[in-house]
Amino acid sequence: MTDDQFNCCLTNRSGPASEAARLVLVKGLTVKEAMLETTLAEQTIRNAISRIRKRDTQIRNAYCVSTTA
Repeated sequence: MTDDQFNCCLTNRSGPASEAARLVLVKGLTVKEAMLETTLAEQTIRNAISRIRKRDTQIRNAYCVSTTA
């Protein structure tokens, strides 16, 4: 995921969990590494990642035209 895609998915959400998710989704860190950098719980980071991925899917489904008939 690129930084621009990540920013598009935030939709008025920011904070420590979103920043930890950015470390995993954009920077390529593992969840464990993000936990060490942020001191957030694993489930908090995983929930933020899930929320952002879900939003990314919603955006893609809404704006991407399917080429299959």
